[in-house]
Amino acid sequence: MSIIDVFNGVIPDENDPDFNSKMRAALSYILGMPSQFNSLKASEFFQVMSDAIDATEGRLMPVGAFGLGATDEALTRLDVGNGPLASGFYSGSGAAADAATFPVAGARSHPFLNLTRRKSEGSFDIRRMFFDDLNPIIWGSNDSGATWGAANTLYGTENLLGTVAMSGGKPTGAVFEYGANANGYYLRVANGVQVCWRRNWGIGPGATVWTFPAVFSGGQGSVAVIGSATSAATARTVSGISSSYQDATIQLRDHSNAAVAGGVSLLAIGLGL
Repeated sequence: MSIIDVFNGVIPDENDPDFNSKMRAALSYILGMPSQFNSLKASEFFQVMSDAIDATEGRLMPVGAFGLGATDEALTRLDVGNGPLASGFYSGSGAAADAATFPVAGARSHPFLNLTRRKSEGSFDIRRMFFDDLNPIIWGSNDSGATWGAANTLYGTENLLGTVAMSGGKPTGAVFEYGANANGYYLRVANGVQVCWRRNWGIGPGATVWTFPAVFSGGQGSVAVIGSATSAATARTVSGISSSYQDATIQLRDHSNAAVAGGVSLLAIGLGL
């Protein structure tokens, strides 16, 4: 429909006061329309989720739906960490009673992310990312949440260094542990291997016991110890090494196999867990 049709086929005269008055009124109405829509809600035109976790198909998502865009949505704060959930953003309620349903107890007081993938009708893979303070943890189920695998901790600046620990053949602590004391230095890694060393240590001329800066696991013969002389006055070798899980007996000898005093550097390798 054209402007001519509106005026019954007669081209209006733009100088006609009546025409100008009508046009001004129409323009004013059109410009005022946005303000009339400002007070309208999506629920007046469409079906909207009844609450933040309503998973009914075809409904619009408001702010806070499944935790998206929300800073504190009560319905997405959960007591149970391994229950059925739609994909979304959630958090633990902090309740201590259901701590066992989270991968670690500390995760119940922090936000977490839930992702699902449909495998077949009614069957889903689930992956959830929790946080133990600042350390992210991935937890997964391949049978719609009936059973859950072992928690997988992601490593970063907060937990790369610290105390190394292991349970059931899997790391449960930091990746690297480093320390030093009067007996030297040690480095322990997540797979249980431990290295101890001491540099330019004056010994002799008799046999000297080196107490390791960190105790190894196992018994005698479980630790390999090597050494080198650091005194250059004459050819010398470190000999008579025997080791246990906590110390090694060493002696420094010259080229004639006589026991002498001097400096040595030592290295011990074994399992520390």
